[in-house]
Amino acid sequence: MSFSDEIIDNSSNIKTIYDLSAFCYHYLEQMIDNEITFLGAYIEESSNAKMINPNFNLLNKMAFQLKMLMDKSVETFAPIHKTGLLFKLITDTEKDLKNYGDVSLNNATIPFFMLLGLDLYFRDCNFETCEVSPLNKYLNDYYLIYVNSNMSIMDCVMKNKNYAAKIETKEIRNCFKHMIILKRSEIPEKFGIPKLVPLSKNEKHIKHIVESKQIKIALIPTIKEKWIEFPQQQGGLFGVKYDTQKDKIMKSRVLELLKWAIQCKVNIIVFPEYICSEEIQLAIRDYLIKMNRLEPENLKELLFVVAGSGWTKDSNNVSCLYSYDGMLLGKVYKYSAYDNDINGETYVESLQNPGKEITLIKISRIGVFQTEICRNVSENEFSLQLSKVFDSQFLLIPAWSSSVNRGFKKQMDAIISKNYRTCTAMCNCCAAVSDENGFRKDVGIIAVPQKKGAIVEGRYRYTTRGQDACKQCLKQQCFFEVCYDFNQKGNYDVGLSVRFRKKQLK
Repeated sequence: MSFSDEIIDNSSNIKTIYDLSAFCYHYLEQMIDNEITFLGAYIEESSNAKMINPNFNLLNKMAFQLKMLMDKSVETFAPIHKTGLLFKLITDTEKDLKNYGDVSLNNATIPFFMLLGLDLYFRDCNFETCEVSPLNKYLNDYYLIYVNSNMSIMDCVMKNKNYAAKIETKEIRNCFKHMIILKRSEIPEKFGIPKLVPLSKNEKHIKHIVESKQIKIALIPTIKEKWIEFPQQQGGLFGVKYDTQKDKIMKSRVLELLKWAIQCKVNIIVFPEYICSEEIQLAIRDYLIKMNRLEPENLKELLFVVAGSGWTKDSNNVSCLYSYDGMLLGKVYKYSAYDNDINGETYVESLQNPGKEITLIKISRIGVFQTEICRNVSENEFSLQLSKVFDSQFLLIPAWSSSVNRGFKKQMDAIISKNYRTCTAMCNCCAAVSDENGFRKDVGIIAVPQKKGAIVEGRYRYTTRGQDACKQCLKQQCFFEVCYDFNQKGNYDVGLSVRFRKKQLK
């Protein structure tokens, strides 16, 4: 059966361009046993080859015509029918396709170049969809279609510094720059589908941040007192117990730190793991809603808040991501449980629904922000997979960890060396290192990409506290203001500075 016959048979299910993308990719997966040889023989060109695909001009023309067709009619996209312009474009290409190699593989070049045409459309479209991804309804049991059409804040750096092409597996889906295809089989069993959520903000405010080429993140270690407990419930399984009275005090402290960080005009605020109980997370939301109603001019610089993470009543470790105006963008459920022996006792985090929800945030012309809770980065390959698939511009890590280097440095480097663009920020709680012998000055670790010769690796800084300041913890507030500078000044690809801010309580 020809591709045109297949698409008509499935036309009632193809209701959007995202459904069309999924269908084309599904067809290719069904028809092609070896993607490497297909791409090498039917898609790649070489002046030294004895034989090349004679249909390149025809197929490239079709891809461009498809892109132009979408430019004119995507808002009125309807199920494909035999009298429509899209179907005519496909059948005309099939009719003019010259024989080359295997008949079925030669025909498969049509849906491949259709995907290239759709990718061109996603690159040049005049709008960034406000829908939460994945965007396809058809075949979503097999493939998830996301779109990230705009450049990220790191792209100019990569171009000006002449970064080499990333080393990627030879796969069809890696041929597209703005269409992201995630296979359902790559998501661990019982995990939720990763959501890519666009954050909308006043265009003037976004333009100001983009033109500054700087992103400022407040990492708030919160407190050095260990005010929560980790009781073992069954065998080595542990949960988190909050002290009701101290939780009220902590809520007040968190809100004061939130207010101060906003006054310091940071773009993103991150709290540590476990610190934000469900009550505190709701308090953060309510404060942002109130401020957006009463003092919206003071939220011009703020993009969103990672409300650390909190232990829930149903035994999960969950981070809430709030937009600057208090809207819940989504949640991140920790999926890699803490597991360790401490003083002869086994501790295993009792996560009941690991990975139930996974949310990434997309901000136009800045990039994709990925949030991972502590051990998700330290021990799990899935965080690396997500960063590769979505080309994460920032990786934000709420953590509760006594191990900064061993738990995060190598893992951050693996992510940076894979996609060349990820800037990382780990927000640890001072209380997490309170049991250590002696004073631990390095609380967290941050990193940016840096080209060295032909490779790209992480350049690191630590968030470092002073012992004298920590002695006054309950009498003062503090946070680390981390500035990522993409203006390419000096020898560094991305400027990186850390300012330790502190102030006395009244």
